[in-house]
Amino acid sequence: MKNYIIYNGLHSIEDMNVLIDTLSIPSINEVIENIDVEGRNGSLTIRYGNYLDRVIPFKFTLVRDINEPIESFIDRADNVLNWLELEDNNELITYLRPNKKYIVKAINKGEIEIENSRFINIEGEFICEPFIYELNEASVMLTQTSNLYYQGFVPGECNIKIYGSGNIQFTINDDTVQINDIDQYVELDSKFLLCLNSDKTSKTKDMIGNFPILNKGKNEISWIGNISKIEILPRTAYK
Repeated sequence: MKNYIIYNGLHSIEDMNVLIDTLSIPSINEVIENIDVEGRNGSLTIRYGNYLDRVIPFKFTLVRDINEPIESFIDRADNVLNWLELEDNNELITYLRPNKKYIVKAINKGEIEIENSRFINIEGEFICEPFIYELNEASVMLTQTSNLYYQGFVPGECNIKIYGSGNIQFTINDDTVQINDIDQYVELDSKFLLCLNSDKTSKTKDMIGNFPILNKGKNEISWIGNISKIEILPRTAYK
């Protein structure tokens, strides 16, 4: 199988006609600090619980077709550079893990090299969120208190839609959030720290408590109030 990526919904080979060197996917590590303490054997390690961005380097090669005008060849390179821009679909899929996706935050475009008017090499880096996510993840629909099993290796910054009315309390494990004066539904987004009405206006002023997070394994879901159903997108995340 040839090396490929899919970015902005376009396939590097099928749509962009570029070749990719073997990708190197770096590991991520928790941010820690080691502090030397007088009188202590070894350093004091402070674990901060967060992770830095994942930086994925790339090198693309365009090959000039036989009898292809140089102008057309350069235009193809411009198309690749335009492809490497942030758009609404900023998902990166690689041949190494075709059922998972990285979320691209920025792209550093580096050196562009032309070799003998036959090859154009484009180098750069995808700056991604630390974690990798399921490519196609379905929401979980609940109509009664239940358990939700989360398979991720890091806490799930889930998106939750609560359909109901009035004042409610929603609980995951031991954490409860209260939301008042619901009309139709309210949306909680733990990744972007948003509490929204059904018309997408802010409802943060009516929220008491923290944004819910899913833990690895079993999560107990319960609620109090006039709720007809709850829709949870786990955003299952892996290191």
